[in-house]
Amino acid sequence: MHSSVKIILTGLIIVICIVVLLRVSGIYFSEQISPLIENKDSEEEYTNKFMVGEEIPYFSLLLLSGEKVNKTDLLGYPNVIMFWSTWNSSSVDQMKIVDDYFSSISPSKESKLPRFIAINSQESKPVVENLMRRGNYNIDVLLDINGEISNAYGIRTLPTTFFINSEGVLVEKYIGTMNVEEFISKMENIIR
Repeated sequence: MHSSVKIILTGLIIVICIVVLLRVSGIYFSEQISPLIENKDSEEEYTNKFMVGEEIPYFSLLLLSGEKVNKTDLLGYPNVIMFWSTWNSSSVDQMKIVDDYFSSISPSKESKLPRFIAINSQESKPVVENLMRRGNYNIDVLLDINGEISNAYGIRTLPTTFFINSEGVLVEKYIGTMNVEEFISKMENIIR
């Protein structure tokens, strides 16, 4: 009987130790997971910084040529703004699709189309110039070296494209790569 009491007490001590360890690890786990849950809420808020029907945020950036372009320069006619990076293959694919499209149209038709601007996100000028030269692209590229404008626009995925009417209001936002037909269709929506 004496040995069975020892076994029961030993078992009870082991169970108590396990419960205490689970309790302590549960507190640790909840402290670790809590910020992630809070970040999820802020992530949703972050990606919805501005919505369809709202005016786009202000920006002022330099073109690769050194010329400054800001939001007010875009008012008065429709615009397409695409955020991209050279390291992102989907972004580079989208650049090629857009450049091929604009290269294939006649200059008279081009004047009736929205202006297309690619905002490079967080890369240096030499890196961007190298890709533009290698691809022989003729697209206006603005440099958002510090990512401040990408942050203001809530960019989380590249490429992300904004279709903006002549009043500077967001008509549509597209995340990912579009084929030529999708791109043309979305451009036509902001011309109307």
